[in-house]
Amino acid sequence: MRMNTRNAPTHRWPTLVAAAVILTLIAFLSSPPTYGQANQFPPGKMTFQGFLTDASSPPVPLGNTTPENKSVIFKIYKSANGTASTDVAWAETQVVTVDKGHFSVLLGEGSAVSGFPHDTDLSGVFIGSDASDRWIGITVDSAEITPRIQFFAAPYAQLARTANTLASGAVLSGNVQIGTLSDPKVTLEFGAGKSGKDGAAGKIGYETFTAGALDIVGAGGNPRTIKLWDNVIIPGSATISGAATVGATTVNGSLTSSGSVAGLIFQNRDSSSVWQWYSTGGTARLWNGGDKITVSSAGVIGSAGLTVSGKNIIELGIGLAKESNAGKIGYQVFTDALDIVGAGTSGSGRKIRLWGDVVVGGKPTWGKGPENGNLTVTGTAALGATTVTGVLVATSFKTFSDARIKSLVGLSDSRVDLETIQKLRVTDYRMVDEVAEGDAIKKGFIAQEVEAVIPEAVSWSRQFVPDIYSNPSSFHFDPRRRELSLTLAKPHGLKTGDRVRIIADESQLELSVTEVPSAAEFIVGNVEKAPKQVFVYGKQVPDFRALNYDRIFTTGIGAIQELARRVEELKKSEARIAELEQKTSRMAELEQKAARVDTLEREMAQLKKLVAGLAEAQAPKQVAGIQNISTVAVR
Repeated sequence: MRMNTRNAPTHRWPTLVAAAVILTLIAFLSSPPTYGQANQFPPGKMTFQGFLTDASSPPVPLGNTTPENKSVIFKIYKSANGTASTDVAWAETQVVTVDKGHFSVLLGEGSAVSGFPHDTDLSGVFIGSDASDRWIGITVDSAEITPRIQFFAAPYAQLARTANTLASGAVLSGNVQIGTLSDPKVTLEFGAGKSGKDGAAGKIGYETFTAGALDIVGAGGNPRTIKLWDNVIIPGSATISGAATVGATTVNGSLTSSGSVAGLIFQNRDSSSVWQWYSTGGTARLWNGGDKITVSSAGVIGSAGLTVSGKNIIELGIGLAKESNAGKIGYQVFTDALDIVGAGTSGSGRKIRLWGDVVVGGKPTWGKGPENGNLTVTGTAALGATTVTGVLVATSFKTFSDARIKSLVGLSDSRVDLETIQKLRVTDYRMVDEVAEGDAIKKGFIAQEVEAVIPEAVSWSRQFVPDIYSNPSSFHFDPRRRELSLTLAKPHGLKTGDRVRIIADESQLELSVTEVPSAAEFIVGNVEKAPKQVFVYGKQVPDFRALNYDRIFTTGIGAIQELARRVEELKKSEARIAELEQKTSRMAELEQKAARVDTLEREMAQLKKLVAGLAEAQAPKQVAGIQNISTVAVR
């Protein structure tokens, strides 16, 4: 429903045909009755009335004869037509009783709708820079009535925009604006009418007295005084002209003293302890009756050292053209490690250069568990002994192998090594992170497969994997809660408490998931500012596997030695076979000769029979001659 005038509201009855039902709505908004213990705030719930009819002509009110129960979804939108989940500021579902077309509900008493914000206190829905655009949508029988109805203020509620005085004890929630576009330099004054105060004392104004500054004028006549109690954080440079007494102060910038005291004096409120920074002979000293910290002209910090508490940082290169996080050193500021951010103008081009030997302490724990004491470099590195996830460039590789550092167990069984190597599969693959690793086909092993064959060749660590690796379809930053809500085009597989790596603009953030509204949505906390671009890399896993290729290589050497041994045995077998084949050949020749002798003997026997037959038929002389010839032939 939309009102045509703010002074005399009129109503339009929107209709929606869905499942043979026409829904007609007349809505009235008012403050609900107060529930629970009284306080200084207006009630957070709202009453809502409407009128529903069926699809007949003329339409008949629903529940005309007997009241009907309808499941209704109420949504408060940030725009008249937006359909994205981020366009919904609040939603809930209620079972509504319709009696002769009329129904009345109390918004804030229903149940949450999955994937949308919900609160029993609706006051937070109507604040923010876009609070003037709030529309209510009502869904009955799975279809939303169109058009949506815009919220408007009651006539006397307009006074809240221009009220120029506040009652004593009033509590404000949200932003408070002083001044107008036509007169932005008005002031907020404390102590007005107090005798003896300077005309400007107690005033706070934007560029009222000084161009480019928020002016805060102290109390009193001459001198005027500002006293800051407890912790005061100054993120930029602070210049104090004149003597100043300040409590505990954190200054992220330069603090300059130009008063009569040579140096900066810090003391407890009861003056029990006094510290002073001063300079002498080119050396800066922090003093309270004896030098505690000394910084020489050469930049040397003496005796007590330097301590940075919590997740604060040391930053180098302030003022240079650099990426915002470049040059920072902090304890678990960006990850769960001591973070040292290299120099550069972009997140992808930052560099850390280490001169001389780099020693990383700690005893590595191999097998299933984090590897302690390793230096891990993500990217291409030219270093000494190190663990690198990326490309390692070096002129040579050396490994400690002296017998005096080893306790020998025995020789490897080469037959087992060969059987082990035969179980491994060499695989062709591409890396998921093509931006960092490229899209070329690589050849190697899969750690999970190797773990089933050679478990001691695989180690576990806690790392981030690119299991999401996509841009969100939408994201929203909540500056009040410092949360970033992201919606993906596919299920993310995250749960509350998971750590996820996100690339926000040019910064790599590793954040905890605080809420998972749906399979495609999640929320992360502790986000410093609203990003312009976001890319979701993936979650942190405790069982990220790495291969000890040296273990596979040495097993392969054992397998090669077994193959070499078998080759030597094969050569000996072949020599024996050749010798036997030679003997077999000679025997075959003898057998052939024996066969020929047998043939000759058979032929001679036949010839003798023939000669004998001829001898009987001829004279004795002739027979003797033939017999002599026969004898010669046999010889």
